[in-house]
Amino acid sequence: MRMPQNEMVKRLHVSRSTIARDISELRSDATKWLQDMSEDHGQVIELKAEMDTLNEIVYNLRELRDKVKKPSEVIQINREIANISKKKWDLYRTIPLATSFKNFVDEHITKKKSGTNSRGMKIVPDDV
Repeated sequence: MRMPQNEMVKRLHVSRSTIARDISELRSDATKWLQDMSEDHGQVIELKAEMDTLNEIVYNLRELRDKVKKPSEVIQINREIANISKKKWDLYRTIPLATSFKNFVDEHITKKKSGTNSRGMKIVPDDV
């Protein structure tokens, strides 16, 4: 939700220049984060190729599962599909975008919990 700066000034009890400066700082941080992400582009391409390969394997396993008759073979194929799904999840968690975004959010949550902004100035939330 986007809130007008005048409303932020009222809710946070700070000057408009403080709001403008903080917004500018957040935009700058976000821009730097996006630039850092673009530098990791090669790794993203490799991860996409790995994901595509895993998706193809799962597709082929499902095709095979539809053709087999023995319940033990169906169970074995289902286990393999589950293992590949876990591997895909692990890969998703290592994608630079996910890692970078998590670090970015963690850093900003830490600042909020400490009660200071990035300039080390004390901030007081509305609900205190």
